[in-house]
Amino acid sequence: MASENFVQPAIPCFDGHYDHWGMLTENFLRSKEYWQVVSDGIPELTAAMTDAQKTDIEGMKLKDLKAKNYLFQAIDRSILETILCKDTSKQIWDSMKKKYEGSAKAKRQQLQTLRTEFENLKMKSGESIAIYFSRVMTITNKMRMFKDKSKDIIIIEKILRSLTPKFNFVVCAMEESKDIDELSLDELQSSLLEVEAEVKRRETTTNGISSSNNETINLKQEEKVGDKEAITLHLINENLKTNLLSVGQLQEKGYKIVIKNGVCRVQDEKLGLIAQVNMTSNRMFPLYLQSLTHSCFSAKVNDEAWLWHFRYGHLHFGGLKTLQQKNRDSFSKGKSWRAKQVLELIHSDLCGPIDPISNGGKRYFVTFIDDYSRKTWVYFLQEKSETFSTFKNFKAKVEKEAGMSIKILRSDRGGEYNSQEFENFCEEYGIKRQLTAAYTPQQNGVSERKNRTIMNMVRSMLKSSGVQKNCWPEAVKWSIHVLNRSPTFSVQDQTPEEAWSGRKPSVEHFRIFGCIAYAHVPDPKRSKLDDKGEKCIFLGVCEKSKAYKLYSPITKKVFISRDVFNEAEFWNHEKCKPEQRIQVDFEDGDEATSQQVETNNEVVDTPEIPPVGAVERAQRVKQRPAWMQDYVVTGIDQSDDPVVHFALFSDCDPVAFEEAVKKPKWREAMNNEIAVIERNNTWELTKLPKGQKAIDVKWVYKTKLNEKGELDKYKARLVAKGYKQEFDVDYKEVFAPVARHDTIRLVIALAAQNSWPIFQLDVKSAFLHGELQEKVFIKQPPGYVKLECENMVYRLKKALYGLKQAPRTWYSRIETYFLREGFQKCLYEHTLFVKLGKDGKMLIVCLYVDDLIYTKNDAAMFEIFKQSMMLEFDMSDLGKMHYFLGLEVVQSPSGIFISQRKYLQDVLMSDYAGDIDDRKRTSGYVVMLGSGAVSWSSKKQSIVTLSTTEAKFIAATSCACQAIWFKQSMGVCSFNEPK
Repeated sequence: MASENFVQPAIPCFDGHYDHWGMLTENFLRSKEYWQVVSDGIPELTAAMTDAQKTDIEGMKLKDLKAKNYLFQAIDRSILETILCKDTSKQIWDSMKKKYEGSAKAKRQQLQTLRTEFENLKMKSGESIAIYFSRVMTITNKMRMFKDKSKDIIIIEKILRSLTPKFNFVVCAMEESKDIDELSLDELQSSLLEVEAEVKRRETTTNGISSSNNETINLKQEEKVGDKEAITLHLINENLKTNLLSVGQLQEKGYKIVIKNGVCRVQDEKLGLIAQVNMTSNRMFPLYLQSLTHSCFSAKVNDEAWLWHFRYGHLHFGGLKTLQQKNRDSFSKGKSWRAKQVLELIHSDLCGPIDPISNGGKRYFVTFIDDYSRKTWVYFLQEKSETFSTFKNFKAKVEKEAGMSIKILRSDRGGEYNSQEFENFCEEYGIKRQLTAAYTPQQNGVSERKNRTIMNMVRSMLKSSGVQKNCWPEAVKWSIHVLNRSPTFSVQDQTPEEAWSGRKPSVEHFRIFGCIAYAHVPDPKRSKLDDKGEKCIFLGVCEKSKAYKLYSPITKKVFISRDVFNEAEFWNHEKCKPEQRIQVDFEDGDEATSQQVETNNEVVDTPEIPPVGAVERAQRVKQRPAWMQDYVVTGIDQSDDPVVHFALFSDCDPVAFEEAVKKPKWREAMNNEIAVIERNNTWELTKLPKGQKAIDVKWVYKTKLNEKGELDKYKARLVAKGYKQEFDVDYKEVFAPVARHDTIRLVIALAAQNSWPIFQLDVKSAFLHGELQEKVFIKQPPGYVKLECENMVYRLKKALYGLKQAPRTWYSRIETYFLREGFQKCLYEHTLFVKLGKDGKMLIVCLYVDDLIYTKNDAAMFEIFKQSMMLEFDMSDLGKMHYFLGLEVVQSPSGIFISQRKYLQDVLMSDYAGDIDDRKRTSGYVVMLGSGAVSWSSKKQSIVTLSTTEAKFIAATSCACQAIWFKQSMGVCSFNEPK
């Protein structure tokens, strides 16, 4: 029976993932006792072997055949063809390992990718603990397959940090536990599963209504049983055991009481049946309301408490209560060491990168926390490398304020803190360094928890106020400003600001982040009929003056002012949605006609639609005027169905920045353009010198399509308004050559004649590489004005699209590169460059602005040129040439084929004095190289000829000039001159 119930283990099939397959297959072969043959191989027979040893070798050969059979069954047929020639299982195993295991560099890259994915893990809303644990462990096991040495404590801390908010109380409890380092993953999962079950049980518990005889009362609303209705018309008396429900007040509120056949029903005219209950034996109609411990029958909302809750960045009410109390009991002291004076210990940590990038181009922020007072300072960075210079500024500032020196700096081992320059600076000033152990963030717990608190407050404030996410630095500043003036368990009876400065801070200036503020407009900046106040958004306080920092969504600028606030109102960011509709009435005398117009370009405020059943004032129906009865407007469908109007609108490229910024795809395109400009070091922010003028810039948007007419990408280009440039002031020379189409076809023909492949490269933002000689200043681009630098401009170091000299600077840049790399420039075609090597080796490059095509007869020269271009410029490798300037190119072993059929049909059409206006004839010619046409023309002659012979001589002259030009160009390429 045992043999009948035995199940043959399945052979692991190779699915492309060698590490996983190799581990399973190794275990499988070990279970069959064949692994030693696969790993060590079979020793060769020698004459010195004994009979017993020869017998063992024969047995090993049999095992080797069986192991080969298993490996053949585990490998797909397409891969099997490559290993059929292998004689032993060891050769098969080594071949598979060499092909699919990958190099150590590739493994490191895969491990880094997995680590990034691990760090970005976050529990989704509504996701169960079991599913989330499965996702975490899947990535963790993959990392360990690549020899990752992360301990279980790292995984546990990651899981605790990334749980949804409903598990926050569990996280806090476990973080306070003393044995978290000894907690295993299985124990953690078991604990969280129990908590999850309890949370689900609480969420499913409802406040049911039942009678005294345990009969269930179903609430009914719009014919749906089970919905709840709030019953608030009752009396609470401390001396009564139950509450009395007022029937009179129910009737006054519009409810209808029906008592019939021993059943009491409460009904509403709009909602229908609200509740019903049967009469008991004592002729009463009792309602039993099951209440939980957190329910109450009477409550009073303290509006002032909620107001300060929002002003303090959603600080918990316990902290607000602490602020209100004069005295409070001291907390028990922990065992951890604390500083005895300010600046004795500074905690620091970097947070980021944060997406989206701020208006000022910042991606990170770094915090410095004084251990004694727990006051926090924050600085915003574009790159991590700015941390060292920021620390020097922080050190100079706080030491000047406190009159003391920093003694200890505690941080993690990030590269921004661990540089040699940072270490030397600390040694020079006697600052002791305390660095955390690898993958042990809890050793820097003060900074880690502070950053987490800051980000929680930032998310809450941005969400509740509706402020755009790129204003996150202002939210971070305000959060830290609030936290420095909020109570903390670490400082007894004081706020961090008071512990640092010795003075009680004032909070009279606190306002709700993101609320509406009305900034006064000075008289010189407005006309008589303009508003005296501008509606803005509150973003915090100014550190350098006693005023507020405000942001105007209309002008996209941040400024400082003292203003009037309306903390109950927030900016309506949804107001300008393009889907809103407007109503247009056409009036004429006493009669009028009404016509509804739908638009996605204009936005107005529309009144709220009254609810169904509301009493409305009667309105006169507007009739069409008699004189318009015979007017007919064509092209308008009179159908009431709104679907028929959808075809009137299409998604075209935006014209203005205000239109494009509303769509994420164009915002991303603009962010990419700004990133390329800044990465290329194109400009620098400076003040406008006296006597200089700054040139305006604008955004140009274009949807790029491929050769099939399909969407390729969305491109946003920042363009300077070059028409405002002055000659000999902002520019001098502007000429820049571009390749003729004849040159392009010549290069294609040469490649086809010699069976060479043609490849294509594209230079990204080519004009941004051109070095400017003149001093050119431009204004900051719309939507990317630096905060607190609104009056500054950019000085261009390199060219920008739209400048008159931009094409010339780019050509000079690429020409210099080609000549430096050993290319020769054709004297007759300045965009044709040739590099000659030994033994007839050759590389030909043709340039058309930012597009390059190149061909060669040597693979080594090709790779060197390609790598050199990639290092010199930001390039896109388009591979083999297939679409170039409207030419469709097909490369095959039989030749290179280009197609432009419609163009050929247009230009090759010939006539004889066919122009009826001036009776001029048309010249046409075709230049052939080998068996293919490389140049052709069909143009009207410039003069009127008297005979056909004269017209032919003019055409022959044009053709001869073209042939001579081809002959000279081919001579540069070291080819025999064609006849």
